[in-house]
Amino acid sequence: MQQGITEILAADSERAMSLFSQAYHESGNPPFRHFAGVSAAANAAMLAAVEGHADAATTWLARVGDTAELPTWCRDLLTIGATIASTVMATDARDLGTARVYADRLSDAGDQFELWPFQVYALTQYDLARHEPVVAFERLKRIGFERGIDVTSVPIANHLVFRAYLDTLIDVAEGGLVLRLAEGAGEPLRSLIPVARTHQLAGDHRAAAQVSARALRRIRMPLRDMREASLIHAVARMRLGDAESALRSFTIATSGDAVSLPSLFSRQHAQDIADIHALAGIDYAAQHPCPERRSIEIISLTRRERAILQRLADGLSATEIAVEAFNSPNTIKTHIKRIYKKLGVSSRAEALAAADQQGLIRWHHPEDTRNAS
Repeated sequence: MQQGITEILAADSERAMSLFSQAYHESGNPPFRHFAGVSAAANAAMLAAVEGHADAATTWLARVGDTAELPTWCRDLLTIGATIASTVMATDARDLGTARVYADRLSDAGDQFELWPFQVYALTQYDLARHEPVVAFERLKRIGFERGIDVTSVPIANHLVFRAYLDTLIDVAEGGLVLRLAEGAGEPLRSLIPVARTHQLAGDHRAAAQVSARALRRIRMPLRDMREASLIHAVARMRLGDAESALRSFTIATSGDAVSLPSLFSRQHAQDIADIHALAGIDYAAQHPCPERRSIEIISLTRRERAILQRLADGLSATEIAVEAFNSPNTIKTHIKRIYKKLGVSSRAEALAAADQQGLIRWHHPEDTRNAS
């Protein structure tokens, strides 16, 4: 069972699930030898819920049994996975009253467990669902400080903490920072949905369609994220006038018993969700109304343009950038003019100010050799 925890922290969810199942079936009888089975079932439920397998999560939660019968000294340790699973599932269903009960239990348990990345992820999703992104942001920063890690890039548990951070940035309209951090991290699997959402909320439907389509082709993409990628792709293709592709993706997003749909719908513009239902000929009334999503303002720069803009922020001249990039100064100057035009500015100072405001550049500080976030 301990090996299973190691595997999920190392991002091998399939191996972890196999080990949890084995530990559960090999566990003994109450009152003591069943503890390993309870913990294995709780961890399996957590992994299933986070990945989007609601039916499997429900089955494993039932196997955990009545946690009130467990000794208080080990209850949180054994069942933290089940509490995480219950928080995620209730949040996905937009049952925030139930989610609050489990989220409070998670908070009271502390964050010194090995499964802390999943604990932080569950609490972040709950905070964002109740429109408290500042609370989520402060928790992420506190966790990073206490554990001595950089939450903007930590790869543990398949970048789950990084994903929580990107989701939080979207809710405070820091779309430029989302794109820069995701690109800087090499666009790991968990970052593709936040990147696609950022483009969509910024009104760049073509980019949203491209990124969500790329996400759908990743064979290790979690089921929950596949549904969200399909929904983003459906809305984007609809806005681009491709009704056939939009309907095909919408069917994928809504097929089966998708417990997470209420949460996924709430993460889009309300009008987009109403329009995609109308296109599909389905009556739709939001069961869990929520405030309209804030649009995100980002400037669509190419990777090369962002790289040149960053070098300008680093203090290099066009000639120095050209030497560094093995290019001609005139080519670099042409890129700079295009950057200015996209930013709606006419000078280097204005460009850097606008780029800084949108999180498109990072500043290096002499006393800190790490990249600023």
